[in-house]
Amino acid sequence: MTFLNAKELDELQQIMDSHPLVLLYVTSEDCGVCHAILPRLQNMLVNYEQVTVVKCSLNEGSEITGQYLIMTVPTLCLFFEGKEIFRTSRFIDFAQLERQIKLFSENL
Repeated sequence: MTFLNAKELDELQQIMDSHPLVLLYVTSEDCGVCHAILPRLQNMLVNYEQVTVVKCSLNEGSEITGQYLIMTVPTLCLFFEGKEIFRTSRFIDFAQLERQIKLFSENL
């Protein structure tokens, strides 16, 4: 699983323009929960090659986090064709996230 990185809003927009299903993973270096959920997220996404994952640091990607009103980490936002369709923060509901990914990846 490869994570693309985005620090600027235009970088994220370019990725969304070229990939229909994008998962934005907002994290920070000092977030213990972020580090704890990462292996589970990676294991889940192995089954969904259609998903492009973009990692953004809360500290470095202030333009992105400001645009999408992300104030806490970890936050996962799922985008389909550039529109946000699902968001979960702090206590990640992996079952619900996977249902949404499965639903929209089947439409590709």
